[in-house]
Amino acid sequence: MAASRLLRITGQPTVDYHQFHLFDVESRRYSLLDLTPSTDDTIGISGDGGARFFTLGDMTDVIVDFELWTAEPGQPEQPYERQYRGEFTVDTGRVVLGCTTGSPTDVPIELPHPGAYHLKAHRNSRATVDPDLPDVNHHSETWLIQVWAKQ
Repeated sequence: MAASRLLRITGQPTVDYHQFHLFDVESRRYSLLDLTPSTDDTIGISGDGGARFFTLGDMTDVIVDFELWTAEPGQPEQPYERQYRGEFTVDTGRVVLGCTTGSPTDVPIELPHPGAYHLKAHRNSRATVDPDLPDVNHHSETWLIQVWAKQ
C-alpha cells in the first residue's frame, strides 16, 4: 500500500543557537543532553522525546514544512542538499516544532498517538544578506520534515 500524507503544516520556528526542535513538551524524557551527539556534518539528531535540527550561519531564517505520513514517503519532488534519517519517541503525541527557549512562533502538532516514529529531515540553505546586519553570516533555509509511525 502506498504512503498517504495525513497532515502538512508550515511554520517558521525561531532559531536559537543554530538549532530548532520537534519535541514532546510534556515528556519528562526529552533532554538535550540525552540525544545522540551531533557530528560536524549532521543536520539533525533524534531520540527519546523528539529531535533537534541544526542550521547554518550566525543568524538563520527557516521555513519548515512538517508532514505526517501513513508510511515512509518517497523522495520529495524538490531536491534538497542535505538529509537526516532517524527515529524518536513521544509520551503524549503532542509535539512542538519550535526553538530552545520557547517562542510565539512555535508550532503545536498533534500526532495520532504516543509511541515511536520514523523521521526524515531535508534541508536547503543559502547565504543571504540581512540589510540590518550586513556583516553577520546570515542564511535562509527551507526544511521538509517527514514523520510516520513505527510499525
